[in-house]
Amino acid sequence: MIINDIYNAYTDWGSPLDWQRIYDKMMEHAAWYSGDPLFLREFYAGHPGWYWARANKDHKKAIHVPVPAALAQLSGDLIMGEPPTWCIKEAKQEESNPLLQVEQEKLLDMIEQCDVNARLLEAFEMAAALGGVFLKPIWDKELSEYPILTVTPPENAVPVFRNGLLMSVIFYKRVREITPGQYLWLIEKYDHQGNILSSAHIGTSTQLGQEVPLTQYEETAYIQPQVHTGWKGVACRYLPNRLPNRQFRGLGLGMSDFAGLETLFDALDEVYGSWLRDIRLAKSRIHVPETMIDFDEMGNSAFDVDGEVYVKLQGVTAFDVNSLTATQFNIRCQEHEQTAINLIRQIITIAGYSPSSFGLMGDQAAVTATEISARERKSLMLATKKKRLAKKAIVDMIHIMRTIANTHLGAAYDLTTTVDLEFSDSIETDMSQLSAVVNQLQQAKALSIETAVRWLNPTWSESQIKEEVERIKQENGMALTDPEVLGLASFSETMPEMQMVSE
Repeated sequence: MIINDIYNAYTDWGSPLDWQRIYDKMMEHAAWYSGDPLFLREFYAGHPGWYWARANKDHKKAIHVPVPAALAQLSGDLIMGEPPTWCIKEAKQEESNPLLQVEQEKLLDMIEQCDVNARLLEAFEMAAALGGVFLKPIWDKELSEYPILTVTPPENAVPVFRNGLLMSVIFYKRVREITPGQYLWLIEKYDHQGNILSSAHIGTSTQLGQEVPLTQYEETAYIQPQVHTGWKGVACRYLPNRLPNRQFRGLGLGMSDFAGLETLFDALDEVYGSWLRDIRLAKSRIHVPETMIDFDEMGNSAFDVDGEVYVKLQGVTAFDVNSLTATQFNIRCQEHEQTAINLIRQIITIAGYSPSSFGLMGDQAAVTATEISARERKSLMLATKKKRLAKKAIVDMIHIMRTIANTHLGAAYDLTTTVDLEFSDSIETDMSQLSAVVNQLQQAKALSIETAVRWLNPTWSESQIKEEVERIKQENGMALTDPEVLGLASFSETMPEMQMVSE
């Protein structure tokens, strides 16, 4: 197995005992995610009892329902369906500082030019299927003046974790086939000192093979054997889908949304396969005497069983209608539909999502965002967990990209500033409900004006919030005015004299 070759050649830790099982499970989930019947047949070949193992006998009649891919897509949409908010923390706190505002504009420009939001949408969908992905920055001055953010699936990486943290990772890629059965492999090791070590190998589909110079082939000639990114640490990040991984505990790898659902996926495909088989068998068949069947020159029947209109057969002048019999089986439509819906509902629920996320709530229309949030609560809770797991890795990745831009692309980012990320809500806030809550808390003297303004306007800057608070105080007569402005200075000065007289 090539992963064992890579692990043994580029690490000093030895190959983990469960790596074969880990890789096999990734390949299984990748087959379901792809939705390609060919991949499913190839993976389950030789696995008795599976629908897709039996499907190898009849390729044409096997059918796949792409519920796994829909699960992964839903995960990405819930997290990155709306673009997040990026900012420099210091710029948000000190809006009057022009240098920080320039840094904010430079950050947003890099996010847009590097298409970071689109890459993250891709990453979250892929992570939901495969358990996690790697965010890897590269740079190429001929292609872009910004670092390029790439998303690498876990089956193309061999990570080394220490105490749950990524210590190093080896990326491998099959570049092309040199000769039949002989491949050019590219290896890139990101170590914990910020280096990227690259090498090329000539091997097979299962063995790494002998190392060759990078300059020997055009596809790898532009790659340097060793380069320092400028970052102090591993210059890439692992984005887990969810933790802990129940099947491979303690290894640092995330868990796929498909974990434990493989048999249900297979059963759902079998139900739909049986349903379509009923439809095929239910086609009306007419049984006719042999004298009514036309034959070709080879002696084979030329009767078209799918024909809707039959022409007069050669040599037949008359026939008895009673000699014809028709066969048409019933289609168990309701039974198949109920079974399929039950399986889909079980899959969605066990994966951690709400059935309503897949439109399984009937025709009842939600009137308010509050009702939608109630129905989608399970899906939203899962999305919140995934956001919390991913935030630090994503923010670190932006720091790494800014460092690479300064070191290798001539940029001038202020690396002492801090990048912040706020994910958007998947469902629009119900303003009527929020206003009612704010009103009740204010009546109970449990909410300040500033906090209320922040709740109602979460995207506002500090200056906008302060200005709005002041306007509210002025309009409601709550602002304190300087006594000198009101002409009360003389009155306040005579107060001591009046007190002495009274004494």
